[in-house]
Amino acid sequence: SRGPAGTARPFTEAQSKDNVYSTRARGALSVLEPVANNLTDRTSIAAEYVPFGLARGVQGDQYQVARQSADEFLQAILRKDTGAAITESEMASYGTTYLPQPGDGAAVLVAKADARKRAVAALESGMSPAQMLARDSALVKAARESAGATPANTAAPEAGTVVDGYRFKGGDPGDKNNWEAE
Repeated sequence: SRGPAGTARPFTEAQSKDNVYSTRARGALSVLEPVANNLTDRTSIAAEYVPFGLARGVQGDQYQVARQSADEFLQAILRKDTGAAITESEMASYGTTYLPQPGDGAAVLVAKADARKRAVAALESGMSPAQMLARDSALVKAARESAGATPANTAAPEAGTVVDGYRFKGGDPGDKNNWEAE
């Protein structure tokens, strides 16, 4: 059996899990990308809040596919970090960074599509989801500001901030060398 980088060693448990999460995220991304902008449809979003799924009939197939693949993508990214149940708050926080939201301009939609691709690449490189979120939040914020949009919970952390067991040392939040384990 071949292990990482063609060595004769087997994959570690962490490497095996990273492969699973990366595969799930990449698979979800391939389905999500062609229909991602359907996630900005306000009518379809409102239908999500009607009890018992009674209003799902007003959602188009493309919105439903986008929602399902978006959730799968976020779950793969988040599951790597926690390995446990994912909270609504985590899904919302990561969702505003990675997924199209109503009112996002063209530059922000492009930045978020790029952030999704980087998140998968980061999974594959062993970067933690907290590091991915910090890096991509800063980049999406920059895209919003350059497009004249109002930032929404996407500020890079301040130096010394602890996110999911990692302390941010300062500088570029996208550089994993600027993070240290607590």
